[in-house]
This record gives sequence, structure tokens and C-alpha cells, in this order.
Amino acid sequence: MMRFAGISMHTKEVEEFGVDEVYYVDLFKPKTTARNGILQFHTRRGAFLGLVTLEDIAWYWRNLGFYALDSVNVINVNNIVCIEESSFAAVAVFDDGSTTSVSKKRLHLIEHLNIPRKRSK
Repeated sequence: MMRFAGISMHTKEVEEFGVDEVYYVDLFKPKTTARNGILQFHTRRGAFLGLVTLEDIAWYWRNLGFYALDSVNVINVNNIVCIEESSFAAVAVFDDGSTTSVSKKRLHLIEHLNIPRKRSK
């Protein structure tokens, strides 16, 4: 059975719920969000807002190895092949050669994982 995660409108905590629990889905439109709104799942346990921010994902997937290593992404550290560093920047490299940015100020968050590092000029 498919499961979702959302922020409970009642407890303000992230909780899981099954697709079979959903009565209907509509849009929650607080004044501070984009014009399209946020998915709101109405269930027998109350309403849940869909996870929409990187902070939501980082918190909810933290036990799966996801870290907020930059302000623009959340990275699954289990899939990092190495970290390439220069004097100006750092990037996480994945097995297919793709990369994403890593804040040098946040590298300390993954030092304990002993991910190989390469220095470049």
C-alpha cells in the first residue's frame, strides 16, 4: 500500500498515512505561499499538508541518510562517491558523474561518514 508523509494540521508534526486513509485532496492556500497552494490531504486522522520545503524533506528523511548540505538541496549521502573541493567551492559527486553543491560550512555534518575527498585547483 502506498504511504505518504505530511505535516499534521493538528499536531504540526510530520506523520505518515496510507493512501487508503485519504478522503479527498484539495489546496491549502496560506497568504505566504505561491498562487497554486499546497496539497492538503483530508484523512480520518485529520488534515495533513504535503511536504513542500527542503527543510521538510531533510527532517523527514534524516534517518535515511539525507542531509541539508547546502541551502538549495538535500543530499542522500549514501549515494555520494566523493566530495570534490576547491578553495572556492565543494560538490558532491555521484556514481553517474552528476554533482550538486555542498556548502563548505556544512561539510562537518558528514565528516564522520569518511566520504572520500578530492582537492582540485
